[in-house]
Amino acid sequence: MPAMDTPRFATATMAELYLAQGKPERAREIYAQLVADEPGNARAASRLRELSGGSAQALEAKDPEAAAAGSDEGTKMGFKEQLEKICGAVDGSLACSLMGFDGIPIEHHESKAAEIDVQTMLIEYSGIMGQIRNATQSLSAGDASEVTIRTEKITAIARPLTSEYFLVMALSPEGNTGKARYVMRLAASELKAELAA
Repeated sequence: MPAMDTPRFATATMAELYLAQGKPERAREIYAQLVADEPGNARAASRLRELSGGSAQALEAKDPEAAAAGSDEGTKMGFKEQLEKICGAVDGSLACSLMGFDGIPIEHHESKAAEIDVQTMLIEYSGIMGQIRNATQSLSAGDASEVTIRTEKITAIARPLTSEYFLVMALSPEGNTGKARYVMRLAASELKAELAA
């Protein structure tokens, strides 16, 4: 089957956007392009494998190089598992997301139900994060290392990871924000490495 016209500027964020729009075939094509362009990109190979039916054998039959690129992931935790671990380590955590500054969640984990739609709130906060990033750059103030937004019902802590992605956690008002900040700081280096892979 001939591939659709895949954009030359394909990114994982674009693929996740297609998934969110209910277009898994377009997302699969973008991940296939990413793996072809970056054979060592284990994250893209993993997502491609998931979108191609989830089996390494199915992927290997279609693209042996992509299968080999993702084969060393056995020792690494996926993003979902990392977010679950972060939430599990912090009392009062409600949710944790790995997001693009464009508002597209790469992965999301909710540990407890909240009074509000936490995932939508975190997506909206990505706009605030983008504005803060732009302001610090235009003022030559350096990169923001952490942002906390506290309301009556929720506290959100965001930590930029790369120029494209940030980690954000939502806590109940009585949640342990100090521990959340510490756990997120520790997790940041591992998440950065995975995003760069």
